[in-house]
Amino acid sequence: MLYIGIAEYFFKSASFAYFTAGAFNVTLSTKEISNHFVQNSQGLGNVLSRIAEIYILSQPFMVRIMATEPPVINLQPGNFTLDIPASIMMLTQPKNSTVETIVSMDFVSLGRQWSSL
Repeated sequence: MLYIGIAEYFFKSASFAYFTAGAFNVTLSTKEISNHFVQNSQGLGNVLSRIAEIYILSQPFMVRIMATEPPVINLQPGNFTLDIPASIMMLTQPKNSTVETIVSMDFVSLGRQWSSL
């Protein structure tokens, strides 16, 4: 039998390095949004599809999702939690103009808990 131990410090330093490098920042273009989110009629997909209906036909539309702080992983016996403080911005760029923000939302934390089997 083989046991492998990983400390919280490993995850914290890795998440800090990825956060500093900008790995948790994603910008989706009009094409990516229409292929993935507009087809989803629940939750965030519903909000994006309504805003996209207004802007996609007339102006380029983008969604920027970014972590505002490094993700935090907490290990407990038998399970762990992942908290990701994040921000989402919906942007458009009218012709001959700079990028304008349509909607901006900050999330304090997105928490998930997984249990081992």
